[in-house]
Amino acid sequence: MTDYNTTANSKLDHLKHKIGQMLFVGFHSAVVNEDSDIVKYIQKYNLGGVIYFDYYAYLKSYDRNIKNPDQLKHLTKKLQEFAPTPLFIGADVEGGNVNRLKAKYGFNLQVPTYLEMGSRDDLQQTYLEALKISIILKSIGINTNFAPVMDLDIDSPIITKFERAFSDDPEKVYKHCAEVIRAHSENDVISVSKHFPGHGSTKGDTHEGFVDATDTWQEKELVPFQTGIDEKTLDCVIVAHLFNKHLDPENPATLSHKIITELLREKMGFKGVVVSDDIDMYALKHNYSLEEIVVKFINAGGDIILMGNNHDNDLSQIENVINIIVEKIEEGVIPAQRINESYQRIMQMKEKYIFSPEINA
Repeated sequence: MTDYNTTANSKLDHLKHKIGQMLFVGFHSAVVNEDSDIVKYIQKYNLGGVIYFDYYAYLKSYDRNIKNPDQLKHLTKKLQEFAPTPLFIGADVEGGNVNRLKAKYGFNLQVPTYLEMGSRDDLQQTYLEALKISIILKSIGINTNFAPVMDLDIDSPIITKFERAFSDDPEKVYKHCAEVIRAHSENDVISVSKHFPGHGSTKGDTHEGFVDATDTWQEKELVPFQTGIDEKTLDCVIVAHLFNKHLDPENPATLSHKIITELLREKMGFKGVVVSDDIDMYALKHNYSLEEIVVKFINAGGDIILMGNNHDNDLSQIENVINIIVEKIEEGVIPAQRINESYQRIMQMKEKYIFSPEINA
């Protein structure tokens, strides 16, 4: 006789196993063991990845994950040992003004800003600077870099101010970004290109609140992404929390089926992994409930939910997100097929860069 409760529990566990791969989370510790909260969540929910920070925004303190190269290498090694499925382990290491691996922690990683490299316009030099980054990342076990920035240098307080874009010329931006991606790929480091559909013209910062790009966004901001898709350079893209009524009159890009599925996937042809920008940013957090964010992002066609935990130190949100997804699948609000699609894309990217398992539906 079939034990239907056991069968149901088995199916639920398998579903949660897949959902866990869709979460990329931040945590507050520089050392872990089997009793660490993050380890327990990784093991219980088969989490897909973790992101390292050196700065804790809520307390305005440099006391997070990164102390020195040996410590970070050991932390990475221990996390992978505890993980049921090899983890994405990521950080923002663009170079220039956005670099978690700072000299004060003992990292020898002095890299020019993207704008400096774009002004120099020496593609070989850009490649070599990116190669320097990817070699260090690989040496400490970081397999995912939230770079390059594919935004245009138009006029943005979060992009232009910190010289994070190569140029206002979309073709030049793509050529330099392609060198960054090539250098990372050669060391088996995933490049997460950002911030679709373009953050370079915005007048606000989505870390701080709602940003409307309707009157400033230009269609040429799509060009670096489109070229990367056409040339099969892009494996992974971050979608920004930008609102643009010309692209979607109701939802910001992260929560938009029109932008993620209809524009990025169907019209532009992107077949890779879509990551949300950090859902802790106030552009979402102050305007949508956690349930709305999770449901809308997944139904929009997104694959990985980035949860930086920069405003608190409460990992219970991981469980909340997983429970929301399970509940909404059971209610028919989220199609189970959406989870399967995302899981397949995630595992294909892990197979390419991290491991070689059989991919089971």
